Amino acid sequence: SAVNKLVSDNKKVIICMDQIEIRDQIINSLLSVNKELEKEIGIVQGDSNQVDIGKITICSRQTLAYDNFRRLDNLSRDYSHIFIDECHRGVSALNKIVNKLDDNIICCGFTATPYGETSKLFNKLVYKKDIEGLIEDGYLVSPKSFKARTDISLQDIKTIGGEFVLSQLDKRINVESRNEIIVKSYIDYVQADNRKHCILFCSSINHCDSLVNTFKKYNIDARSIDSQDDSKQRKQILDDFKSGKFPILCNVGICTTGFDYPPTDAILLARPTKSLTLFTQMVGRGLRISENKKDCLIIDISDGEVNSLCTCENIFDLKQGEDFKERNKRKQIEQDKREEEL
Repeated sequence: SAVNKLVSDNKKVIICMDQIEIRDQIINSLLSVNKELEKEIGIVQGDSNQVDIGKITICSRQTLAYDNFRRLDNLSRDYSHIFIDECHRGVSALNKIVNKLDDNIICCGFTATPYGETSKLFNKLVYKKDIEGLIEDGYLVSPKSFKARTDISLQDIKTIGGEFVLSQLDKRINVESRNEIIVKSYIDYVQADNRKHCILFCSSINHCDSLVNTFKKYNIDARSIDSQDDSKQRKQILDDFKSGKFPILCNVGICTTGFDYPPTDAILLARPTKSLTLFTQMVGRGLRISENKKDCLIIDISDGEVNSLCTCENIFDLKQGEDFKERNKRKQIEQDKREEEL
């Protein structure tokens, strides 16, 4: 609606994103507000160079930064605003893009994970709402937490920048015994509750392939998506998942950002993480509001005793089988008991 108002005021805007899927979602959102905006939209990405088609130019960060920002230099300098989606990604490139634009342009970023270097790009935070606040206010559904324990130890896995070294992590967790536990947790919690759309986050392409094969042993149709798929293959797999042709979508880094399918009602975290940003992105895929959706199952695969892992218990204080309403009730009972003891 902000873009629609700016265009109606004869202003020109840039919308910057970093994935084709996000671009398509942005266009659909704009047209849902005002179908007349279609004639104002130009795309600068890949082979498309629709410069000055209308008052809205949708670009990818990668395209603008490519070849020493050559494509950016072709854009006019009369834009009033630049809106940046997923502004926590590629901060260095985004900073250079913004600095090359007119000094008077207003830069506004959006992210669900405003951590790390994001603050370097912006002067101030104008609005903030964390996941708990969005859930309490009814903008997201509550997670419903379950934990499946394994006997895998992560204690000696090296970390860089506070996160596991992925090659070491993948070698440790991509083993048959753990994959069997993951499939069993899907059967016990997701399938038993008749959930229809489960996204499973993996540590590598090999991990994806191993889990797909393990699910097949149990006659469960799981399919995978990764960076090796071309755009046509990726779209087909995502469309088939959304239409219910198969219930489990295994992925490596594809669905953390750019994938928006609100009916998703289960998330299986097969890839442990110490990163709050990554955890928020993965869990967030399942918390979108959808018709007849009351919550989203979040299955944490719990390896060893690493207290610094991001899990529903550590981040949200959710015990086994709890959603936010049940957690709040438990905490109120605990508080009442403490007050009585005093």
